[in-house]
Amino acid sequence: TYRSSFWYLPNPGLEPTISQTAEISINHKVNQYLNLTLTGYYTHMRDLISSVPDNGNTNLYNNRYLGYPVDYIEVPFNAGTQKNYGGNLIINSAFSIGASRFKAWTSVSYVDGTVMESGPSSKIVEVHLPFVAPWQFRAGIDGHSGNFNYSVRLLHSGKQRLTGFTDDANPHHRQLLPGFTLVNASAGYTWKERFTFFAKVQNALNQRYRNPVDVDLNDNNSITFHGSLQDPLRVMAGLTFSLQ
Repeated sequence: TYRSSFWYLPNPGLEPTISQTAEISINHKVNQYLNLTLTGYYTHMRDLISSVPDNGNTNLYNNRYLGYPVDYIEVPFNAGTQKNYGGNLIINSAFSIGASRFKAWTSVSYVDGTVMESGPSSKIVEVHLPFVAPWQFRAGIDGHSGNFNYSVRLLHSGKQRLTGFTDDANPHHRQLLPGFTLVNASAGYTWKERFTFFAKVQNALNQRYRNPVDVDLNDNNSITFHGSLQDPLRVMAGLTFSLQ
Protein backbone atom coordinates (compact mmCIF):
# COMPACT_ATOMS: atom_id res chain seq x y z
CA THR A 1 0.00 0.00 0.00
CA TYR A 2 3.06 2.30 0.12
CA ARG A 3 3.27 5.21 -2.32
CA SER A 4 5.07 8.57 -2.40
CA SER A 5 4.50 11.93 -4.01
CA PHE A 6 8.21 12.70 -4.56
CA TRP A 7 11.60 10.97 -4.69
CA TYR A 8 15.04 12.25 -5.68
CA LEU A 9 16.90 9.29 -7.14
CA PRO A 10 20.37 8.63 -8.65
CA ASN A 11 21.28 8.64 -12.31
CA PRO A 12 23.80 5.83 -13.04
CA GLY A 13 24.66 7.46 -16.37
CA LEU A 14 25.70 10.78 -14.84
CA GLU A 15 28.99 12.15 -16.19
CA PRO A 16 31.39 14.55 -14.43
CA THR A 17 31.38 18.24 -15.25
CA ILE A 18 34.45 19.15 -17.34
CA SER A 19 36.10 22.54 -16.78
CA GLN A 20 38.89 24.10 -18.88
CA THR A 21 40.55 27.40 -17.96
CA ALA A 22 43.01 29.72 -19.67
CA GLU A 23 44.63 32.52 -17.67
CA ILE A 24 47.25 35.17 -18.29
CA SER A 25 48.91 37.42 -15.72
CA ILE A 26 51.33 40.28 -16.30
CA ASN A 27 53.29 41.83 -13.44
CA HIS A 28 55.32 45.02 -13.71
CA LYS A 29 57.44 46.57 -10.95
CA VAL A 30 57.39 50.27 -11.75
CA ASN A 31 59.86 51.16 -8.99
CA GLN A 32 60.68 50.17 -5.42
CA TYR A 33 57.39 51.69 -4.24
CA LEU A 34 54.89 50.66 -6.92
CA ASN A 35 53.86 47.32 -8.46
CA LEU A 36 51.18 46.60 -11.10
CA THR A 37 49.47 43.26 -11.89
CA LEU A 38 47.03 42.68 -14.75
CA THR A 39 45.18 39.35 -14.97
CA GLY A 40 42.66 37.94 -17.45
CA TYR A 41 40.95 34.54 -17.57
CA TYR A 42 38.42 32.46 -19.50
CA THR A 43 36.72 29.27 -18.24
CA HIS A 44 34.52 26.87 -20.22
CA MET A 45 32.47 24.20 -18.46
CA ARG A 46 30.38 21.49 -20.07
CA ASP A 47 28.07 18.71 -18.89
CA LEU A 48 26.75 20.85 -16.05
CA ILE A 49 24.69 18.89 -13.53
CA SER A 50 21.14 20.01 -12.79
CA SER A 51 18.02 18.38 -11.35
CA VAL A 52 15.35 17.43 -13.89
CA PRO A 53 12.22 15.25 -14.03
CA ASP A 54 12.96 11.61 -14.76
CA ASN A 55 10.09 11.46 -17.23
CA GLY A 56 11.14 12.90 -20.57
CA ASN A 57 14.85 13.01 -19.68
CA THR A 58 16.45 9.82 -18.33
CA ASN A 59 13.25 7.71 -18.23
CA LEU A 60 14.91 5.41 -15.70
CA TYR A 61 12.08 4.89 -13.23
CA ASN A 62 8.76 5.57 -14.99
CA ASN A 63 7.10 6.77 -11.76
CA ARG A 64 8.05 3.66 -9.79
CA TYR A 65 10.79 2.87 -7.23
CA LEU A 66 11.35 -0.70 -5.99
CA GLY A 67 7.95 -1.46 -7.43
CA TYR A 68 6.18 1.31 -5.47
CA PRO A 69 4.36 4.14 -7.27
CA VAL A 70 5.89 7.64 -7.07
CA ASP A 71 4.02 10.66 -8.44
CA TYR A 72 7.16 12.66 -9.34
CA ILE A 73 10.78 11.50 -9.56
CA GLU A 74 13.68 13.92 -9.96
CA VAL A 75 17.22 12.95 -11.00
CA PRO A 76 20.58 14.67 -11.61
CA PHE A 77 21.24 15.20 -15.30
CA ASN A 78 24.04 16.52 -17.54
CA ALA A 79 22.73 19.51 -19.45
CA GLY A 80 24.22 22.72 -20.77
CA THR A 81 27.45 24.67 -20.66
CA GLN A 82 28.80 27.69 -18.82
CA LYS A 83 31.37 30.33 -19.78
CA ASN A 84 33.11 32.60 -17.27
CA TYR A 85 35.46 35.42 -18.22
CA GLY A 86 36.95 38.49 -16.62
CA GLY A 87 40.06 40.09 -15.24
CA ASN A 88 41.44 42.54 -12.73
CA LEU A 89 44.04 45.25 -12.37
CA ILE A 90 45.84 45.48 -9.01
CA ILE A 91 48.14 48.30 -7.89
CA ASN A 92 50.29 47.75 -4.78
CA SER A 93 52.43 50.37 -3.07
CA ALA A 94 54.67 50.51 0.01
CA PHE A 95 56.17 53.75 1.29
CA SER A 96 57.20 55.66 4.40
CA ILE A 97 56.45 59.14 5.72
CA GLY A 98 58.85 60.00 8.51
CA ALA A 99 58.75 57.13 11.02
CA SER A 100 55.40 55.87 9.70
CA ARG A 101 55.23 52.98 7.24
CA PHE A 102 52.32 52.37 4.87
CA LYS A 103 51.06 49.69 2.49
CA ALA A 104 48.36 50.73 0.03
CA TRP A 105 46.57 48.85 -2.73
CA THR A 106 43.69 49.27 -5.13
CA SER A 107 42.02 47.00 -7.67
CA VAL A 108 39.37 47.07 -10.38
CA SER A 109 37.78 43.75 -11.34
CA TYR A 110 35.34 42.59 -14.00
CA VAL A 111 33.62 39.20 -14.13
CA ASP A 112 30.86 38.00 -16.44
CA GLY A 113 29.72 34.97 -18.37
CA THR A 114 26.84 32.94 -19.73
CA VAL A 115 25.09 29.74 -18.73
CA MET A 116 22.53 27.48 -20.40
CA GLU A 117 19.20 27.52 -18.54
CA SER A 118 15.65 26.37 -19.13
CA GLY A 119 13.64 29.19 -20.68
CA PRO A 120 10.08 29.53 -22.02
CA SER A 121 8.43 26.21 -22.92
CA SER A 122 11.40 24.45 -21.23
CA LYS A 123 13.65 25.47 -24.13
CA ILE A 124 17.35 25.66 -23.16
CA VAL A 125 18.66 29.18 -23.77
CA GLU A 126 21.97 30.95 -23.13
CA VAL A 127 21.66 33.71 -20.52
CA HIS A 128 23.93 35.91 -18.40
CA LEU A 129 25.29 34.55 -15.12
CA PRO A 130 23.30 35.31 -11.97
CA PHE A 131 24.71 36.13 -8.49
CA VAL A 132 27.46 38.43 -9.78
CA ALA A 133 28.24 42.14 -9.70
CA PRO A 134 30.28 42.45 -12.92
CA TRP A 135 32.21 45.55 -11.78
CA GLN A 136 33.90 46.00 -8.40
CA PHE A 137 36.43 48.52 -7.10
CA ARG A 138 38.50 47.94 -3.95
CA ALA A 139 41.10 50.03 -2.13
CA GLY A 140 42.85 49.87 1.19
CA ILE A 141 45.71 51.25 3.23
CA ASP A 142 47.51 49.87 6.30
CA GLY A 143 49.71 52.05 8.46
CA HIS A 144 52.09 51.57 11.36
CA SER A 145 53.42 54.42 13.48
CA GLY A 146 55.33 53.40 16.60
CA ASN A 147 52.85 51.56 18.81
CA PHE A 148 49.87 52.59 16.68
CA ASN A 149 48.45 50.59 13.75
CA TYR A 150 45.47 51.46 11.58
CA SER A 151 43.77 50.43 8.36
CA VAL A 152 40.95 51.53 6.08
CA ARG A 153 39.14 49.40 3.49
CA LEU A 154 36.84 50.54 0.68
CA LEU A 155 34.64 48.34 -1.51
CA HIS A 156 32.39 49.70 -4.23
CA SER A 157 30.19 47.11 -5.92
CA GLY A 158 28.26 47.77 -9.10
CA LYS A 159 24.74 46.52 -9.76
CA GLN A 160 24.17 42.88 -8.77
CA ARG A 161 22.36 40.28 -10.87
CA LEU A 162 19.53 38.13 -9.56
CA THR A 163 18.15 34.89 -11.01
CA GLY A 164 14.91 36.51 -12.25
CA PHE A 165 14.52 38.20 -15.65
CA THR A 166 13.01 41.58 -16.52
CA ASP A 167 10.89 39.77 -19.14
CA ASP A 168 10.22 36.07 -18.52
CA ALA A 169 8.99 35.60 -22.09
CA ASN A 170 12.33 36.86 -23.40
CA PRO A 171 14.94 35.76 -20.83
CA HIS A 172 17.91 37.92 -21.70
CA HIS A 173 18.33 40.70 -19.14
CA ARG A 174 18.61 39.64 -15.50
CA GLN A 175 16.90 41.64 -12.77
CA LEU A 176 19.28 43.83 -10.79
CA LEU A 177 19.86 44.90 -7.21
CA PRO A 178 21.49 48.29 -6.58
CA GLY A 179 25.23 48.47 -5.95
CA PHE A 180 26.72 49.71 -2.69
CA THR A 181 29.82 51.24 -1.11
CA LEU A 182 31.35 49.84 2.08
CA VAL A 183 33.98 51.49 4.28
CA ASN A 184 35.59 49.48 7.11
CA ALA A 185 38.24 50.87 9.44
CA SER A 186 40.27 49.68 12.41
CA ALA A 187 42.92 51.05 14.76
CA GLY A 188 44.98 49.71 17.62
CA TYR A 189 47.57 50.70 20.19
CA THR A 190 50.08 48.24 21.69
CA TRP A 191 51.34 48.90 25.20
CA LYS A 192 54.44 47.16 26.61
CA GLU A 193 54.30 44.65 23.72
CA ARG A 194 51.60 42.63 25.50
CA PHE A 195 48.45 44.73 25.66
CA THR A 196 46.67 45.93 22.54
CA PHE A 197 43.66 48.23 22.65
CA PHE A 198 41.66 48.10 19.43
CA ALA A 199 38.57 49.55 17.79
CA LYS A 200 36.82 48.49 14.59
CA VAL A 201 34.10 50.11 12.51
CA GLN A 202 32.28 48.03 9.91
CA ASN A 203 30.02 49.60 7.29
CA ALA A 204 30.98 53.10 8.46
CA LEU A 205 28.63 54.69 5.90
CA ASN A 206 25.73 52.64 7.32
CA GLN A 207 24.76 51.34 3.90
CA ARG A 208 21.43 49.44 3.92
CA TYR A 209 22.45 47.09 1.16
CA ARG A 210 21.37 43.64 -0.01
CA ASN A 211 23.15 40.73 -1.63
CA PRO A 212 21.56 38.73 -4.48
CA VAL A 213 19.54 35.56 -3.83
CA ASP A 214 17.44 33.18 -5.92
CA VAL A 215 14.38 35.39 -6.38
CA ASP A 216 12.09 36.94 -8.99
CA LEU A 217 11.37 40.60 -8.19
CA ASN A 218 8.15 40.37 -10.21
CA ASP A 219 6.79 37.82 -7.73
CA ASN A 220 5.20 39.78 -4.87
CA ASN A 221 4.37 36.52 -3.08
CA SER A 222 7.95 35.23 -3.14
CA ILE A 223 8.86 32.96 -0.22
CA THR A 224 12.27 34.67 0.00
CA PHE A 225 13.21 38.31 0.54
CA HIS A 226 14.04 40.46 -2.46
CA GLY A 227 17.74 40.27 -1.64
CA SER A 228 19.60 39.23 1.52
CA LEU A 229 19.81 42.10 4.03
CA GLN A 230 23.36 42.73 5.29
CA ASP A 231 24.78 44.21 8.50
CA PRO A 232 24.31 47.96 9.11
CA LEU A 233 26.87 50.12 10.95
CA ARG A 234 28.73 48.14 13.63
CA VAL A 235 31.35 49.41 16.11
CA MET A 236 33.52 47.14 18.27
CA ALA A 237 36.28 47.84 20.78
CA GLY A 238 38.33 45.69 23.12
CA LEU A 239 41.62 44.65 24.64
CA THR A 240 43.87 41.70 23.78
CA PHE A 241 46.69 40.34 25.94
CA SER A 242 49.65 38.22 24.84
CA LEU A 243 51.34 35.77 27.23
CA GLN A 244 54.53 35.72 25.20
